[in-house]
Amino acid sequence: ALQLESSDEAVRGWGLAGQEGGLIWLQDFSLEGKSVEEVRADETVRQDVELTVNGMAAGTYQIHPYDTWLGEYLEPFSVECKEEQPCLISVPAFQADIALKIEQQ
Repeated sequence: ALQLESSDEAVRGWGLAGQEGGLIWLQDFSLEGKSVEEVRADETVRQDVELTVNGMAAGTYQIHPYDTWLGEYLEPFSVECKEEQPCLISVPAFQADIALKIEQQ
């Protein structure tokens, strides 16, 4: 399991990773408890979200963001995680939620 901390207090997430990669799921939970209609009508875009990830091994990772509402991958990018330091990931702009497929290079 990965420990995640978001720079945006309305974004929470969960993650798992192994030796070859993993998966992170981020969710905008600002509308938690609202009706399905309100959630679907919301057009809030979360931007400039920085994710601090503890539990990833040092190395270079290819991140494949997946827009779960459109059902398509966004432009992939790389991050470098250093030994004994949290890995920092700049998350692309998203609405509602986004998945990040992680592949070690």
